[in-house]
Amino acid sequence: RTFEPKHKAARAAYKERNKLRNNIQFPVFPGPYTGDSKEKAQARAWNELVQYERSNPQKLPAEDLRKRVHYTYMLCLSYLPLYPDFWHQCALWHGEIGDLKGEVKVYERALKMLPDCLMLHLALAERLEHRGNIEGAKAVYEGLAEKHAGPMVWIHYMRFARRTDGIGASRGVFKRARRSPNACTWHVFADAALREFRVNKDSAVARNVFDMGLKHYGNEVQYVLSYLDFLVLLNDDNNTRVLFEKVLADDGSGLDRNQSLEVWDRLVEFEYSRGDVATIQKVEQRRSLLYPELRPHAGLAQLA
Repeated sequence: RTFEPKHKAARAAYKERNKLRNNIQFPVFPGPYTGDSKEKAQARAWNELVQYERSNPQKLPAEDLRKRVHYTYMLCLSYLPLYPDFWHQCALWHGEIGDLKGEVKVYERALKMLPDCLMLHLALAERLEHRGNIEGAKAVYEGLAEKHAGPMVWIHYMRFARRTDGIGASRGVFKRARRSPNACTWHVFADAALREFRVNKDSAVARNVFDMGLKHYGNEVQYVLSYLDFLVLLNDDNNTRVLFEKVLADDGSGLDRNQSLEVWDRLVEFEYSRGDVATIQKVEQRRSLLYPELRPHAGLAQLA
């Protein structure tokens, strides 16, 4: 009778495990995750099994539960070694149960299987930073900057440097990013500028960064709109109008016709909120000359 509840729980868990495992097809040759419907179904089946074990249906002691869950994760990863989400989930589980060394080891093992997975690199850096291992996190970012440099890498590295080492360090990373033109896009300039404004509280430097980027990315409509939004936020109406005119000048900024229309629409919206009637009419007439196919405006109702 003493073991009867445990026996019943074990039998119930055995039946449920078999049910969950029957939904899993064990591949002969593990491959990368491509996202097709069969792979999604298999990932879902494995996740259901893992979550079932984590729920501790047999009410196992902590150490036995840890071994059971660890075994299930390792079984899953032996068949799906190129699925980064399971590596990430496994590492986080180690952290949740207080196994900090195990958490880092899982990420390190994952990166041996998936050395080009940016998500796993960034996750490792984040966990090291949260654990107070700033030098370890910085080493991860340095490795990324050397071998996998790209806009996302530079943006995360700049933010990390600002959090852990101050304004100068963040600006130093931005300077390095600008020297790697193939890995630096308008996103890096926009992020650096907005951080100067929002975090460093320095609107002058932020504007200088936006101006610097405009020389290289004046043909990127999203960058132009980001700069315009920044100036509007400053209530700098004069310089906002100057930027509109600069971008929409006859000699062009590299924007195609559809992209220029986005800027024209933003200018009309801006004048409806900041300008007078004469200015609004003048801007709409200029837009209509370039885009005669647009239907006549509906006055203030168009902004409703």
